[in-house]
Amino acid sequence: MGLGRRLSQRRLFAPLLLTAISVVISFWQRPHMRYSDQRIELITAPGRFLSQVGDVWSSTIDLGHIQTSQFVGYLFPMGPFFALGDAAGIPVWIVQRFWIAGILALGAWGVVRLVERLFPSRSQSAGFIAGLVFISGPFITIGLNRGTSWLLAAALLPWLLLWTSKGIANPRGWVAPSVVALLLAAAGGGLNAAVLVWLVAAVALFGLFEAVGPAGLRTVVAFTWRAVVLCFLTSLWWVIPVVIQAKFGANYLTFTEHAEAILHTPSASESLRLMGYWVAYINGYPDPDPQLPAIGGYLLSAPTILATFAVPAIAIGSLLFLRRWRYGAFFALLLGLSVLAMSIGFPQQSGIGRAVTDLYYSAGPLQFMRTTYKAAPLAALALACLAGVGLGSAFDWVRSVRLDVNGAVRAVWPATAVLVLLIGAVILFWGRPLWSGNAVDARLFFPSVPTPWVAAIDQAQSTTPADSRIAVLPGELFGWYRWGGTQNSVVPGLSEKPVLVRQITRPATEQAAQLLDSVDARVQQGRLTPGQLPPLLQLMGVGRVLVGTDSSPRLSEALDPARVEAELSQQPGFAKPVASFGPAATFLPPPDRGGPAVKLGEVRAYAAPRPASPRITRVHPAEKPAVIDGDAEGVVALAGVGALNPGRASFYAADLTRASFGALLPDQPTLTFTDSNRRRAVLGSKLTTNTGPTLGASDPLAREFPNYDPFKSGGMATRTVAVYSGLESLFSPVTPGFTLFPEHRPFAALDGRTDTAWITQEKDPSRRYLQINLKRPISVPAIRIRPHRDSGGITSRVDLSVNGGAERSVALKPGWNTVPVAGASVKSLRLRVPGRNTYYGETPGGLDEVVIPGLHVTEALRMPTRLAGLAAGRDLSRSAFDIVAERVTADFPRRIGKPAGVPFALDPLDMADAESEIRRIVALPASRKFSASGWGSVSPAASDASLDSLAGVSLANSYESSARFEGVPINRASSAFDRDPTTAWISEYNSTNNPWIRWKGSQPIVVRRLVLRPLPGRYLEPTRVTVATPTGGFDLRVSRAGVVVLPTAITTRELKLTIRSVKRLRRTARGARVPRSVAFSEIEIPGLPAVQPRRSGKFATACGAASIESKGSSLPVRFT
Repeated sequence: MGLGRRLSQRRLFAPLLLTAISVVISFWQRPHMRYSDQRIELITAPGRFLSQVGDVWSSTIDLGHIQTSQFVGYLFPMGPFFALGDAAGIPVWIVQRFWIAGILALGAWGVVRLVERLFPSRSQSAGFIAGLVFISGPFITIGLNRGTSWLLAAALLPWLLLWTSKGIANPRGWVAPSVVALLLAAAGGGLNAAVLVWLVAAVALFGLFEAVGPAGLRTVVAFTWRAVVLCFLTSLWWVIPVVIQAKFGANYLTFTEHAEAILHTPSASESLRLMGYWVAYINGYPDPDPQLPAIGGYLLSAPTILATFAVPAIAIGSLLFLRRWRYGAFFALLLGLSVLAMSIGFPQQSGIGRAVTDLYYSAGPLQFMRTTYKAAPLAALALACLAGVGLGSAFDWVRSVRLDVNGAVRAVWPATAVLVLLIGAVILFWGRPLWSGNAVDARLFFPSVPTPWVAAIDQAQSTTPADSRIAVLPGELFGWYRWGGTQNSVVPGLSEKPVLVRQITRPATEQAAQLLDSVDARVQQGRLTPGQLPPLLQLMGVGRVLVGTDSSPRLSEALDPARVEAELSQQPGFAKPVASFGPAATFLPPPDRGGPAVKLGEVRAYAAPRPASPRITRVHPAEKPAVIDGDAEGVVALAGVGALNPGRASFYAADLTRASFGALLPDQPTLTFTDSNRRRAVLGSKLTTNTGPTLGASDPLAREFPNYDPFKSGGMATRTVAVYSGLESLFSPVTPGFTLFPEHRPFAALDGRTDTAWITQEKDPSRRYLQINLKRPISVPAIRIRPHRDSGGITSRVDLSVNGGAERSVALKPGWNTVPVAGASVKSLRLRVPGRNTYYGETPGGLDEVVIPGLHVTEALRMPTRLAGLAAGRDLSRSAFDIVAERVTADFPRRIGKPAGVPFALDPLDMADAESEIRRIVALPASRKFSASGWGSVSPAASDASLDSLAGVSLANSYESSARFEGVPINRASSAFDRDPTTAWISEYNSTNNPWIRWKGSQPIVVRRLVLRPLPGRYLEPTRVTVATPTGGFDLRVSRAGVVVLPTAITTRELKLTIRSVKRLRRTARGARVPRSVAFSEIEIPGLPAVQPRRSGKFATACGAASIESKGSSLPVRFT
């Protein structure tokens, strides 16, 4: 065999070995299991998916959207790879592992060839070590979890530099520019354009480096123009669709990520070790587990952390010994600039950090570059090449050393072995998740889509009427199921018919996306009114509804099956499914929530609403259209009061001009005035506690928050805004967190109630303020302040600024404080409440009440005025008027109890109604007489006795309690005295709240012994109680049988039982919820007669239980 052939074979040794390692690594990650790589469709129906990704328009997932961005890139090479594997009958998990192995092998092979070209050596040690470092670092683990399209681009980077080098060496040839163009076209720009930008930046940097070197500028330019022309032509297939998306598609990035989260973690040190990706540092609140469990070792394991710093140290240290290697300077420059790019926005409090954040929000076209971590492939390649060349050179040198031992020349094998072990140990810990087979989140793996889902979707496709959608309720932000994570809902990946399901991304127009979100929120937050859902489904062209029970609520954010069933079963057509798939199982609400157990199949199907729903493509009659002043929330509210007719045309007033509105008047439109399109912030990453209070017209809306504003050109006339009597504005900064609580808005400090409080969650001390701007200056010698204090924190100081002046610090004592105000005339006040700095950041701060003498503040929401403006001066005699308003309530408004927790804890379980009344300002273009109707629920403040009175309970005995659990009427005190084991008094218990129940009678009874019968279920078990009469009481132990024995018999007409302590329960798992209520199905007291309330039938309150007032006139109403 000739020398040339032997050298040729030797040059294949390192690439082939790295290819074998790549295959082993890939198949080592949980064999026989598939996992969702970006799109579930790739592993469920790759052929159909490939045929659809080239479409500019998609009717699935939502009500229709331009889908080109992040879809067209699947046309090549990822989509065809999976489609061909599926067509060949290869199990999808094997196809997936070969895809990963191919990417890793491609990247490793490219690194070897790049090192060989830029660092010629007879040995392949440098290339082999560089390739191994490149394919095993933290970036690879993150890419396997977040999408292998990142890894594909990274794998092509060394090849791009290699062929750029070849092209510069032969600048007049077309082969190298052609290869560069093809590589760039295959790098996934249609999936992730930001990564491609960084690849181009690396190639450009290499060209500049060569231009100032021996190659010269003219040579580089000769290659560059050829490459640019060819790259442009070969990339048009994905560039044109992406441009279409950018110009005509929706910008959904505000709902998925914001700069403050992305730039919070990539410090220079983390970026240097290829960490810093923001998702790796968070958990999925309230889920305590990290979002990327495989990254845990990089954050918590000392040997792994040491290795991830050792590799950069070796790479940088190698430069000292490779000073003659010209390209060492290039890779050092590439490493430095890429780390700078990744960490440029950190820390955000710095001047540069603020400037980068400002640039993100002001330069919309650059928002796709938001994740600076996508420059990591450049740093990964630089580290790999520098460390590989350094370690490879050291290995070759040690191996070449010979010692003269007693006249014999011998190799230093022990030193070589030690060096190999050290290099192996560093690389082992550098890629620890890969080598251990745990690089991918175990929760993402699943053997196959469960049969019930496949069967349900197959049946839905055959039974859903033509030109209609399959809806999935409830939606879920992410596709997380008990059997595995799919990143997206599994249904669109299996259905050929259009699917409607709410997800984290909102690619449709704002009007369409908001309608879907609003309908889904009525289910997720327990807000549906009777009959509200069917017309909304008809409006959206839904022909079949699928409801699953296998979501993982902690990860998907979806509502649990028991409460979903409770919400849907009250809607027409949802009492019983038309089909059920999979075995039935019993589901309970979460332990800290109330509600009955239900038995449900794994997937249930419900028929289309009746009458037959309108189709996706339809024509409405022109007669009697609806003109709605508001947005999609107003449409949903119309359905809630039975006023939405999906069979007639509807128009948003903000979409009309005076001319187009005038053209509708002959058709007798109904003019509907709603309090929707509220100017408020939204948490796009939450399905509950996700809307802020309605802001004033001039209040700044934090740029970090997404918000629906579908009619931007219409200005404030199209929006519902808050107005305050006597105030120009009332404002407090809010930064996105895990929850939003409208009840703790600034007005809570000026509403005249000490049981409400303004509470700030701000971590930045400079933003923890309440800004009060008066309409006109008033003379204020002093103000009164009541700070909020509870077991969760203490507000002990306020920094007060008057009329924009300097702050002065005022110490606050519990209760009311009189604070002198410097200056006779006050136009504005700013009250800042510094928090206490803890490990978790600043503690919450707040004020119960601020009293400004001479100022009485009320809050009202001014409804949109656009429709009134369009209709002004028109003949509206043939047009009906509707006014639809909704009170701002807590989530699950029919299950709101008295807040029993600590306000500073900001616990969603203790969320309260933000409004106790509906106060609206509506502009009508003409006067009208109105009738009133609507829906109401029992106030948590309503007494148990008042509910007993409605239920016909005798007044001879009265029963009261501290509170009803979740405010539900059946949980009232008398339910513990009705001799019915299925009803109970249920009340919340926590360490700051001792619930009590009391009986008062007209006749005295003798009490010596009580028996507390628990309600079966997940409730706390009392261990000590206080039994009291008006003359005294006893602190007594409760036996395991529920018996309470008094020290002596007592005769009384009144008895009060207070729960003092309960048996402590251990959490079944980290982050698991625990019960928070006590429940007695019966309290047995000898001689006490049983209560006999009505449990069914009609009832009516007295007329005037509520009233509607307008300019002095009042309309009393009753509830029936």
